Amino acid sequence: PEWMAFIVDDSSSSIVNFINKNFPFFGRSQIAQHYKVNNWENGWTIDSSMINDKSLIIMIFLPQYLEYFGFVLLGGTVLYLIIQTVKPRKVTP
Repeated sequence: PEWMAFIVDDSSSSIVNFINKNFPFFGRSQIAQHYKVNNWENGWTIDSSMINDKSLIIMIFLPQYLEYFGFVLLGGTVLYLIIQTVKPRKVTP
């Protein structure tokens, strides 16, 4: 499925919260009971024992992360080509 939901714990550290919210698929518990509602809406069954007062439910759309990866790859390629063009070349006699 393209849509995924994760349960993450809210932390007092802003760095940990950034990683938890933006990359929840690294070591977090995924909510596996994913359903389509009305044949197009996304729904999940969440067991109340899985969450507490500091829990956050993060929903992500996986193709969006693939788009971000493509932008990083494109930017890296352009940067590499610019460096290769500007870099002085050795002249062999």
